[in-house]
Amino acid sequence: MNIIDPQDYIFRRLHMIRTFSEKRVGPTVLATIEVNMENALRFRDETNKTSSVKISINDMIIKATGNALTKHRLYTWAYNGRYRLFPTDKIDIRAPVDVGDDLGLLVIRDVDKKTLVEIATETKGTLEKIKQTTQERIDRLAKINKRFRLLRPAITLTRNIFEIATLFSRDLEEWVYKKHREALGTFLISNLGKLGVNDVASPIVTPSIVQMNVSSLEKKRIIENGVLREITIIKLIGKLDHRITDVAQTARFLKDIKKNLEGPEEGLKKIEGE
Repeated sequence: MNIIDPQDYIFRRLHMIRTFSEKRVGPTVLATIEVNMENALRFRDETNKTSSVKISINDMIIKATGNALTKHRLYTWAYNGRYRLFPTDKIDIRAPVDVGDDLGLLVIRDVDKKTLVEIATETKGTLEKIKQTTQERIDRLAKINKRFRLLRPAITLTRNIFEIATLFSRDLEEWVYKKHREALGTFLISNLGKLGVNDVASPIVTPSIVQMNVSSLEKKRIIENGVLREITIIKLIGKLDHRITDVAQTARFLKDIKKNLEGPEEGLKKIEGE
C-alpha cells in the first residue's frame, strides 16, 4: 500500500467510515454453509469450451445468488434500522473489487433475468473499466479534497441535518434509499477467494438485511458410499441483521444458493417471466 497523503486517503475512505458508523451497524449473526463445487467446476469447464467469453467462479456465484433471491425478496429490500422497510423488485448484485490502494465496485443489474454468459461479459467489461479509471478517480478525489477541505465541517453539518430530516419524512427517506439502490445495487457479495481468505467476520450495516461473504476454494476429504474421496468446496458466509430476519430464514436462502451451484444445469439458468 502506498499512501501519499493521509488526508487524501481518509477522504477516499469517507464512504466506508460513514457506512460502518455506530448508528448504521446492526446486531450481526453469521451463518455458514459449505458448497460442493465439483459439479460447478465441471459445468464451467464444459461451458468455456464453446463460449467466447470465459465464465468464472465469481460469475456462477453471482448468478446462483440472483436466482435464489427470487425466492427471498426480503433480502433485496432496504431496512432503515428502525421501523421501516423499503421494498424493491430489482435484483442488482454489487461486489467490491480489489484495485490496490482503492476499492472498486462492480454492480450487475437484473441478475435473475440474465444468462450466465451475459453476466460474465458484463463483469469482464466492468472490471476492465474499473481498473483503467482507478488512478483517475484517486487523483480527482485528491483535488476535490484540497479544494473543499475548509468547507468540510459545513458539508458534514449539512449531511447530518439532512439525515435528521429523513426521520420525519417517509417520502424523503424512501427517495434516499431509492438513490442508494440505483448506485449500489440491492444485494452485496464479497468474494475473498482470490485473496486466499477462508473465513471472514464483519458487521451488517443498514440498509442491508443480509450480505454474503465467499471463501476461497478448499480441498476436503469426504466418505461417499464407503469410499474416501477428495472434493473442492467453498464456504458461503451469510451476515444477517437479527432485528429484521432470523438464522433459519437466512439458512434457507444459503441452501438455495448451494442447490443452484451444486446443480448448475438448472440452478444457473436465466429465469423467465420475472
